Amino acid sequence: MRSQVRLPDPIAAVFITEQLADRQTAAPDFLREKLAIQNLAEVMSDHPDEVLPRLVKLGMEICGAHSAGISIFEPEVGQFRWYALAGELATFDGATTPRNFSPCGVCLDLAQPILMEHPERAYDWIRDAGITVPEVLLVQLTMKGADAASASRCRPYYADERGTASTAMPPGP
Repeated sequence: MRSQVRLPDPIAAVFITEQLADRQTAAPDFLREKLAIQNLAEVMSDHPDEVLPRLVKLGMEICGAHSAGISIFEPEVGQFRWYALAGELATFDGATTPRNFSPCGVCLDLAQPILMEHPERAYDWIRDAGITVPEVLLVQLTMKGADAASASRCRPYYADERGTASTAMPPGP
């Protein structure tokens, strides 16, 4: 599953993406997904400024995550900014993380869903913030017609429950 990018040893030590293939996936709940999409479409129409927070909350509900958010890459300053953080990490909403030294940066480099276990062991800025993250699942989202680097969105799910391959699948085209 891993692309040809060689990860530094401390990051490789917490990189457990290959475990996604071995995890049992939950049966799809098509009605729940349909209702979530309808709800998101309604929010887009009536309250466009609330789309990201609603998307994050729906993702948390569907995946059973304890915290989630969206990191948007800001290429002009080489960092990600967290938006719409919800759950246990909501206090970090608006915070930034370095492009070249973060789980989101790895997600962007590999252009695939990634799973890390206790990333605070590899990233001192996470550890210094006093965050303990049992697992973080990130999925790169891109906008149609934009290049991946400038349109990258990484969606982390911090959860006590173990992520599954179904929660790591990016949305369709």
